[in-house]
Amino acid sequence: MRCLDRVFALLVLLLVVVGDITGNGGLGFVFEVLTEIRDAVGAHVLVVPGNHDIYLSFHEKGEKVNSLLKLSMFNDLVENIGCYALMKHRSSWGTWVS
Repeated sequence: MRCLDRVFALLVLLLVVVGDITGNGGLGFVFEVLTEIRDAVGAHVLVVPGNHDIYLSFHEKGEKVNSLLKLSMFNDLVENIGCYALMKHRSSWGTWVS
């Protein structure tokens, strides 16, 4: 039994996925992994990016993508597939986390 299958067999209300989801900043891979998790878990999924999730690849550096833009792209991807992006929402302390 896969590790994820064991986790999903439990009664899960919230699953927190913490980075690094990818080792090279590939958003396509992040999309595939989070979509599989979302479809399998049947609960809210909160995603916290790691430093490698917003890593700039060589071609992105040439396209004038910076780390803040990559974080924004990551957060948009997370929310577009129906998960929650921790670093885009108001924290419990009342300040915006970006």
